[in-house]
Amino acid sequence: MRMPSDRAVNVELRYFAGCPNWETTRRLIESITGRPPVLRRVDTTAEAEAMGFSGSPTVIVEGVDPWADQTSAVGLACRIYRAPDGRMVGGPTEEMLTRALDDRL
Repeated sequence: MRMPSDRAVNVELRYFAGCPNWETTRRLIESITGRPPVLRRVDTTAEAEAMGFSGSPTVIVEGVDPWADQTSAVGLACRIYRAPDGRMVGGPTEEMLTRALDDRL
């Protein structure tokens, strides 16, 4: 599924190298938007704390984390998302990403 190309949405993907889910999320973003996200690798706990990194993968759409949870721990860890059907998943689903991107158009 590809979004309309008349308005590009700025998408940043924050991750750490040990995360098994960030590549899948990157490919999904590319599939939906038709272009790669800006990649921002987080290498240290200090970097994670400075940016409020809630785990990998974190998708930032137009400067906002659509699934931000103020109670989430900050640090170099894998992030878990609750899918619309209630499952816990290692990254946003296509439905979740599409909705987040549409909300920013």
